[in-house]
Amino acid sequence: MQHHLLSCFHNIILRMESHHIPNLLAQEALVSEIPHNTDLLSQDTQTLPLQDNHSSFPTNNQQKNIFVVNDPEVTRCGYAVESQNVATVKLVAPDKERKYAEEIAIVYKLSADTNNNKEKVRSLICSIMTSQVRKICFDAQESIAYLVKKFDVDHKQAIGSWVILDPKVGGWLLNPEHPPITFKETALLLQAPILQVSCGHQDDQLYCDLEALSHVTRILHARLCHHQLWTIFHLEMRVMPILAVMELRGIRVDRQVLKRTGQMLKLKIQEVEKRCHEVSGSVFNVTSYSQLRTVLFQELKLDVKNGVNVPRTSRGQKSTSEVALGRLLGCHRLPALVLRHRLLSKLKTTYVDGIMACLQGSYIKASWEQTSACTGRIQCCNPNLQSIPKQPVTVMVGDTETVVLAREFFCSRDGYVLVSADFQQMELRVLAHLSQDAMLQAGFKQSKQPIDIFKQLSSLWLEKDVFEVTPSERERTKRVVYAVIYGAGQEKLAEVLQISPPEAMDIITSFIRHFPSIPSYMRSVVDLCRAQGFLTTIFSRRRFFPRITSHDPGVQAHTERQAVNFVIQGSGADISKAAMVQTGAALASHQHIDASLLIHIHDELVWEVRSEHLDEFIDMVRTIMEDTHQICGPSVKFSVPLPVSICTGLNWAHMHPWTHF
Repeated sequence: MQHHLLSCFHNIILRMESHHIPNLLAQEALVSEIPHNTDLLSQDTQTLPLQDNHSSFPTNNQQKNIFVVNDPEVTRCGYAVESQNVATVKLVAPDKERKYAEEIAIVYKLSADTNNNKEKVRSLICSIMTSQVRKICFDAQESIAYLVKKFDVDHKQAIGSWVILDPKVGGWLLNPEHPPITFKETALLLQAPILQVSCGHQDDQLYCDLEALSHVTRILHARLCHHQLWTIFHLEMRVMPILAVMELRGIRVDRQVLKRTGQMLKLKIQEVEKRCHEVSGSVFNVTSYSQLRTVLFQELKLDVKNGVNVPRTSRGQKSTSEVALGRLLGCHRLPALVLRHRLLSKLKTTYVDGIMACLQGSYIKASWEQTSACTGRIQCCNPNLQSIPKQPVTVMVGDTETVVLAREFFCSRDGYVLVSADFQQMELRVLAHLSQDAMLQAGFKQSKQPIDIFKQLSSLWLEKDVFEVTPSERERTKRVVYAVIYGAGQEKLAEVLQISPPEAMDIITSFIRHFPSIPSYMRSVVDLCRAQGFLTTIFSRRRFFPRITSHDPGVQAHTERQAVNFVIQGSGADISKAAMVQTGAALASHQHIDASLLIHIHDELVWEVRSEHLDEFIDMVRTIMEDTHQICGPSVKFSVPLPVSICTGLNWAHMHPWTHF
């Protein structure tokens, strides 16, 4: 046996074994020996999402499988190609607590002439991954990222043709509220009995684990088909390699701008802290709630002197929250300074220090989580690029205005341009499609040119020409629309618009009177949820709402808002993911276009594109994303347009609308 250590990656080491392998066995022969099953999961990239396929899941004697597992719950995990007289390929990730765990990792049984040859190993892996044979992997995103990085696999090939069944994602689709994390939890969710076998030899234990994985996946397939989730599961499987590659690519950060902004914020924070001490007559820690409480309510007595009712904490103490400080703004200069101090500190901690802590050289390689949100939305962390504000944040410090552009830290690589494609008012258009509100749809359909929908709605609602709508009227309409959709209520709307609750109620009533189909649709969603206990998105993503019939009015109202939110946001997530897959497939078929997806922000996708390929790329992306038939498939007749706004720039904070010359 020969041991060849290439490198470590999360305690995974490469080892090759050359014995008992026929010398004449080539990679092509290995792949040709694997029986195909094109019915179970098509690799077609031209028509997505696909229709449900209810073919039975083959048993081991019908179909040899490629298995992949990556889970600490299983002693030995891996993937294997099983076929008579054919080499076995195994990716093993043993229990990290095992004494000799670091000695076992990836085992490739290849012919002797392929040993220590990275190119041939990569060719073998790509042949397996692009074949029509069924491939199963638990928590596959990490394994895909490892294989792509370790063997320099072409990113486009992985995105365009790697399709792997991941039971973890299937478990999340079945129970998005409490998704399984480990293989054991997935088996329990599916009520799949796993036979515990004490095997002495490592290979015997591996095959036992693989058999358990195959057993769980067969049950999962039947369950997903029963709940009409196979189509959305297939879509999610196409999203997975895209996320893995996004994590590998990363986005460039201008370290000098980041450091300069951090230093500026530090000085501003110190300046505001000094002013807090001056106006209060006390030296105290501005970030300490207890010390601030002492100054506000014991030394200055702002609430007592001004007759202000300050909210209290759960322990009965007077609160120093943003709401409490807001009530004291007219009483003294200190509350406003404290709020500015908090905002500046948040900007520095979250958008400077947080990004600096995640830097890998000059790049941020965030984690993209597929199974974290009940609505189907993709989540980002380490750092959360989705939460970085698009608009500049302005803070007044003394007589000077401090402006922070958090997106300014991110820029393109040399020779590349950032390109963002943003679905315009996605959730509102989903609502128009689902509710079939005539006036709302009219606002979207009356012009083929890009329109400001909130100005159009303001015009319809206020019965005035669209050119007469003021910016304040447009902003009010926008806030009212989303308040009605997500059930914010008059109190919240009054707080946002800075008006009285009765005035807010009059605005909501007027809006509902002009768009009656919207509240009617929302009631129908809640009624359907009560009747069947679950709801589905336009792509049949499903979520159960057991608390919709709660006897607690507060819990019931909250669940009703969640129900409406799921249908709208979940449908938007479906469309956005379909756009990711479709554009990824198109790029894979256009090898000459150098472009990589970097960021997903719900309704917006951000790529990095080679400058000379910009025109062709943008034309391709716009055509795909605005084609509702291609994005949604033949089963969903989307009834309103889905226009896409394209912006380009060398810096994420300075993106400008694309103009084709």
